[in-house]
Amino acid sequence: MSGIGELVKSLSRAEIDKLWTITAAVVDSVNYSENTADVRVINLLSDDGEPVRLKGLPIVYLSSAAGTFMSALSKDDNVLVLFGRYSLSEQIMKGTLNESNCFSMNNGVVLAGFFSKNVPPYTLNEGDLLIRHKSGAGLRIDANGDMKIVAKSVNIIKLGNGAL
Repeated sequence: MSGIGELVKSLSRAEIDKLWTITAAVVDSVNYSENTADVRVINLLSDDGEPVRLKGLPIVYLSSAAGTFMSALSKDDNVLVLFGRYSLSEQIMKGTLNESNCFSMNNGVVLAGFFSKNVPPYTLNEGDLLIRHKSGAGLRIDANGDMKIVAKSVNIIKLGNGAL
């Protein structure tokens, strides 16, 4: 490659290295009333040798027309941080969620909870759904629709007569 080619490659690499798309992080603190978290990026130090910290990032949850899955984050939980060109609230207001974006560490959102161990704590079969609480209580639905509930007690409330 010629000198000009090496220069272009080097400059391009320097710009690409500034883009943030997704990174693993650890929760430092959670503001439940504002639904935000402060995190420290895993395996990345700032110029002064301290962990890179991102503050006040919105927390997003898995949600669809079928419902929402929320898990309250705690200090030291592992999370993924996703980055976009625009803040999430700006994208929702402008309706640009599907726009092709550049990425900025200033517009990160926390994707609540991910399991990163090599050996998962439960064995799943195709079609299984498992929800487990740290207390040991849980719900498992298998591919046949059979449900297993493990709990200290179960209270069934008719829809419209109470909230979770």
